[in-house]
Amino acid sequence: MIYVLMDLAEHDWEVEIFTRKTQNNNYYTESQLIAILKQLTDALLFLQRDKQISHRDIKPENILVFKNGIYKLSDFGEAEKGATIEDRQKTLRGTELYMSPLLHEGLLHDADYIVHNTFKSDVFSLGYCLVIAACLDFEVIKEIRKLKKSY
Repeated sequence: MIYVLMDLAEHDWEVEIFTRKTQNNNYYTESQLIAILKQLTDALLFLQRDKQISHRDIKPENILVFKNGIYKLSDFGEAEKGATIEDRQKTLRGTELYMSPLLHEGLLHDADYIVHNTFKSDVFSLGYCLVIAACLDFEVIKEIRKLKKSY
């Protein structure tokens, strides 16, 4: 017999952010954002250091929200383990809005692969998620990218 154990989430973080925005910009407090970030960085630490896994598609839609303020990473469809570090560094994966600048530039130039550190790219994507949550605005990343191009 095979048993599959699963948790039932309330919703994903994207839904929560949209809901907060529509509730007259119900912004997260600093302590709420720190608590969320702590949980998600602990999850990344476990994946990266202990399991040598890179998620490669971190975005609010792939972060599940449970009762009592518990946040968990989900959707490991793009995750990579077992390949050599050199192989992982060459793959171009993720969702465009949350890609690091290096990956985003590669995507814009139709690169087949990009040499990068997938673990650092995961951390960068999580940072974008935090910025979006702090602003309750998904367009803020596009604005950040425009600023970078104007230098």
